Amino acid sequence: MPTSSPPSPPIPRGSVAASRAGAALGLLCVGLVLVVVVAAVAGHTPLVAGDLARGVVAGLAFGGLGGIVALRRPDLSLGWLMLVVGLSNAVATAADVWATAALVSDPGSLPGGTWAYWIAGWSWAPGYLLVPTLLLLLFPTGRVPSPRWRPAAWLSGVTVVVATAGWALTPYDAQDFPPDPAYGAITSPVEVAGAEVLLAASLPAFLLSALVCLASLVVRWRRARGAERAQLVWVLVAAATVLVLLGVGLSLPTYVPGLVAAAMLPLPAAMAVAVLRRGLWQLDLLLSRTLVYAGLTMAILAGYAALVAAAGVALGDLDEGQRLVALVAAAVAAQPLHGRLQRGVNRMMFADRDEPWAAVDRLAETLEAATHDVLPTVVETVTRALRLPWAAIDAPGRARVQHGSPGGRQIAVPLVHQGREVGTLRVSPRAGETGLGARERELLDRLARQAATATHAVALQEDLQHSRERLVLAREEERRRLRHDLHDDLGPALSAAAMKLEAAGDLVDTDPVRARAMLSRAGEALRVSVSDVRRIVDDLRPPSLDGLGLTGALRQLLDQFEDGTVVLGLRVDPQVDGLAGLPAAVDVAAYRIAAEAVTNAVRHGRPSAVTVGLSMEERHLVVEVCDDGTGLADGLDVGVGLESMHERAAELGGTCTLASGARGTRVTARLPMEGS
Repeated sequence: MPTSSPPSPPIPRGSVAASRAGAALGLLCVGLVLVVVVAAVAGHTPLVAGDLARGVVAGLAFGGLGGIVALRRPDLSLGWLMLVVGLSNAVATAADVWATAALVSDPGSLPGGTWAYWIAGWSWAPGYLLVPTLLLLLFPTGRVPSPRWRPAAWLSGVTVVVATAGWALTPYDAQDFPPDPAYGAITSPVEVAGAEVLLAASLPAFLLSALVCLASLVVRWRRARGAERAQLVWVLVAAATVLVLLGVGLSLPTYVPGLVAAAMLPLPAAMAVAVLRRGLWQLDLLLSRTLVYAGLTMAILAGYAALVAAAGVALGDLDEGQRLVALVAAAVAAQPLHGRLQRGVNRMMFADRDEPWAAVDRLAETLEAATHDVLPTVVETVTRALRLPWAAIDAPGRARVQHGSPGGRQIAVPLVHQGREVGTLRVSPRAGETGLGARERELLDRLARQAATATHAVALQEDLQHSRERLVLAREEERRRLRHDLHDDLGPALSAAAMKLEAAGDLVDTDPVRARAMLSRAGEALRVSVSDVRRIVDDLRPPSLDGLGLTGALRQLLDQFEDGTVVLGLRVDPQVDGLAGLPAAVDVAAYRIAAEAVTNAVRHGRPSAVTVGLSMEERHLVVEVCDDGTGLADGLDVGVGLESMHERAAELGGTCTLASGARGTRVTARLPMEGS
C-alpha cells in the first residue's frame, strides 16, 4: 500500500536558476522528439522504424522526467544525468531523421546530410552508456555511495567519454556497423586514423563498469533500510523489466520494435517516482516475481540461441517457422528452472519464509551449540530468518534483549511455555510494510515457540543461580552466627571456667574453702556453657526430630501450646507414619512450617481448635494446619512468618499456600520427597 507522501522541501533561492535551466533542457528534449515525430509523420521515416521508436521513447522518458527531477530537485545530479541521456537520444534520433531525409528519402532536400549522419553516429553513445553505469551508481542521492565505489565512478565516466570519442573519430569503414548502402559512398567529416583503438579499449571497460555499478545497486539494496531500500527496490524492478523486454524484443524470430522501445520507459519512470515521492509502495514481492521471470527469460533466450546456432550448423539458415519451433523448445526446456529460480530469489529476499522447518532446525542447532548468550542468539536468528530490521525479547525481571534497529511499528508475539507466558517476542516489519504476510507470520509463530523454550530455560538457569547465591549467603550467615556464638559467648565462658579450675587447683592445699568455692563457680559456668551448646545445636535442628521423629516432635510441639482453652490435635496418614525415615531437609521444613503456622493460629486467630495433618500425595509430604478461628485480621503483620514458610517450602522445590476467612485459616505445604 502507498504511504502518505509529505510535501517536497522548498527549492533554495540559489537553485531557482538551475531549476529553470533543467526545465528548459527538458522542454528542449521533448521539443526535439516532437520534431522527429512530425518529420516521421511527414514521410521522412528512418530506415529502421525500431530505432525511431526507441529514440522517441528514450528521449521523451529520460528528457521529460529528467527535466521534472531537475526542476524539483536541482541539487541532485541524478536529474541532470537523466537530461543528458534524454538529450543524447533526442539529438541522435533527430540527426538520424535529418540524415535519412537529406541522403536517402529526398536527396538534396535538406543541407548538411553528411554532418547529420556523423552526429547521429556518436551522439547516441552518452545516452546508452550512462544508464547502466553512472546513473545506477549515483542513484538515488546523486553522489557516490561510499569512497570504495569512487574508482567505479571514475572508470564509468572515463569509459563514456572515451567510447563517445571513439565513435565520433573512428572512420566509418573501421567501425563494426558501417553505413547502410542506401546512404551511398559516405565518409566521416571528422575522422582520425587509429581511433578504433578507443572503441576496442572502451568495450571491456564499459562491461566491467556496468557489472560493478549493477552490483553496487544490489549490495546497497541488501544493506539499506527505510526509504532508501524502497527507492532501490523501484529501480531494481525497473532494471529487471528492461532486461526482460530487451531480451525478448531482440531475440524473437521477428523483430518487435515496440518491445525494445517499451524497454526505454521503466527505468526513468522508476527513478523519477523514487526520487520525487517520499512515501513509496513496497515492491519486494514484485521484485521477487520480476527477478524470477527475468532469469527464466534469460534462460529461454540462451537456450533458443544455442538451438538456433546448432541447427544453423546442421541445416543452414532457418526460416521463421523453424526459429519459432526453436523458441518453443527452449521455453519448454527452461520451465523446470522456474521452481528453482523462485526458491533462490525468495531465499535471497525473504530468507526462510518459504522453508519454516529449515529456520526452526537451524535455530535449534544454534541453541544446542550456544553455551551462553542464548537470547541474543534467538533474536539474531529471527531477524535473519525473516529478513527483519529488528527483533527483541522482553521477559519479566530482566532487561530487553534485542538485535537491529526498531522501526515505527512493532508486532508482539507472546512467548508461552507449558501454558504459562514467559515473555514477549517483538519484531519490526520491513521498511514500508505494515505487517507480515501469512507465511511469515506462521514462521514467526514457529520461531516464537522455540524462543519461549529458550526464555524459560534462561529463567530457570537464572533462578538456579540466584538460589545458589542465596544458599551461599545463608551458609555464610550461618557460619558467621555460629562463629559469634562460639567465639563471643561459649569461648570466653569456657576460658573463664578453665581459669577457675586452675586457680582452685593451686589453692586446694593451702585454702581448701576458697578452692571449693571456685570449683562451684566453675561448675556453674560449665553448666551455662552446656546450655549454650544445646541452644546452638537446637537452632541447627530440633533435637526432638532425632529422638522422636517428625510425628513425635509435632505431638511434643502441640503439648507446649496446651493451656485448656484450645483443642490441639494431630492427624497423621498411616502412609506417613509407616515411613522408615524422612529426608532430613523434609522433616525439618515440615516441623518449622507447622510450628510457625500453629504459633500464628494460637496467637492471632482466637481458635477453639487447631489441627495439624500429615499425608502423602504423589511423592509429596503434605503438611496442613487448620484452625476454626476468626482468620487473620486486616493489617495484621504476619508477613515475616508467612515468607519464612514459603522460603522453606521453595528451598525444596515445594509450595506453601495460605487461605484465611471468617471460618478460620488453612496453611498447606507440599514438600517433594524426591531429590531431597
